[in-house]
Amino acid sequence: MVAFASLRIQHFFDSNYQLMYGWKGSVCDVSPWLNCNNFDFSVLAQVGSIPLGYFGLMAGGVICLGALFPSSALQCANRFLAFLNLVGVLVLFGYSTLVLRSFCLWDAG
Repeated sequence: MVAFASLRIQHFFDSNYQLMYGWKGSVCDVSPWLNCNNFDFSVLAQVGSIPLGYFGLMAGGVICLGALFPSSALQCANRFLAFLNLVGVLVLFGYSTLVLRSFCLWDAG
């Protein structure tokens, strides 16, 4: 979860802010369907000017803490965060495929 969130953050900034420095495209810009740039320029790519990947990074960090220092409170929090992550992945998959008509591998985590 942390790895995919880090990749999502890096790709978001590359797509949105490298344009002024001569953006040459990305590895995942394979075809009109397999394309991450469509999501990076969409409304859901950021929440309150914060890239979506930061939320996944924080949730992944809490889950890692729960794995390193097991306790009943962190175990309950981890279950809840894992459920939220599952719902988020399904919502983003639906938005990406049905609304944007593209798919990004970095959004899968």
